[in-house]
Amino acid sequence: AAQAQHLEQQAGAQAPVVRQSDASVQADPEGAAGEAQPSAEERQRLRRDFREHCQVLQTEVLPELRVCREDLSNSIKAVEARIAELRHRCSEAEREGNEEFESLRAHLKSVESLKAAVLCRERDVRAKLIDE
Repeated sequence: AAQAQHLEQQAGAQAPVVRQSDASVQADPEGAAGEAQPSAEERQRLRRDFREHCQVLQTEVLPELRVCREDLSNSIKAVEARIAELRHRCSEAEREGNEEFESLRAHLKSVESLKAAVLCRERDVRAKLIDE
């Protein structure tokens, strides 16, 4: 009941159309269309209808919204977990790629050194043959 009153107060604060029409009716008792202010019974009926609508929202719509919010929260958590998994896999692949690159680079340097040594040896052999 307290929540319904709170919602009624909030809706009253958020319903400038009603207040605006009330103000125009008060300024001109006949109103633009010749209508008078709502009677006390009419105001009570409107309040009762409003409370009933609030009750329907609380009992039917709000639980559905909570379920939807929970589903969205779970979906967000699943997406965040997937993002974390993909980041981990990417960093692992990058690390493995760097290791393989460094391994190939070291192998190429050793082959280059061996080839340079062979070429130096051949140069020395040819130089000896020329000198003889």
